[in-house]
Amino acid sequence: MVICLRCKIVINKKIAIPHPHSPDKLFCPHCKRLLFDLGHEEALLSPAEQIERYDLAQHPHNKKDVVNYYEEHDTDVKILGCLDAVQSKADDVEARITLSRLYLIKKQYNLALEEAYTAISYAGETKETVGLLSDIFAASEDYNSASKYCIKILQKNPNDIGSRYNLAIALFYLGNYSSAANQFKKILQIDPTNKDAKNAIKEMKKYLIK
Repeated sequence: MVICLRCKIVINKKIAIPHPHSPDKLFCPHCKRLLFDLGHEEALLSPAEQIERYDLAQHPHNKKDVVNYYEEHDTDVKILGCLDAVQSKADDVEARITLSRLYLIKKQYNLALEEAYTAISYAGETKETVGLLSDIFAASEDYNSASKYCIKILQKNPNDIGSRYNLAIALFYLGNYSSAANQFKKILQIDPTNKDAKNAIKEMKKYLIK
């Protein structure tokens, strides 16, 4: 994977312009600038870690350009790294789960679901994959599906506060105020100091029929 730091795009090596005397060096077909070569492992490094591997003696790019690119396109760069990983190894479940969560950050819910279901096709319904589906459905406001997967998690781990909280929120938006309040109360039974649950119960009072 090669990046043009001037155009701020990823360039397919097939269309990059090779150096006439050094085939390892490639130039951007748009601006003719020397491209920054980024392997899929390096794509997942932080800007600071990438800079440590960055040799200015061999690459004429400015360090500031590299840092700015990563700060502005951090999620996109990570997505490209994961795509590279799953293209090399289709059953890389960890990469697919990471990719799904990155799509979730960008609110690309259909792509997030596609990767989540692909991960499940290889690994089955694990705590991680079911939790991922729950998060995607909650974020995309599909509360029926979100509650379904929260319940699946809680059947195996009743003390999972995150899933119980998500279930309470889903039930609230489905209009099941009493059931939502009960879930918040169960959270306080597990963690009496949970501020989110305490605040939610206070807010729930105006929705409950006295």
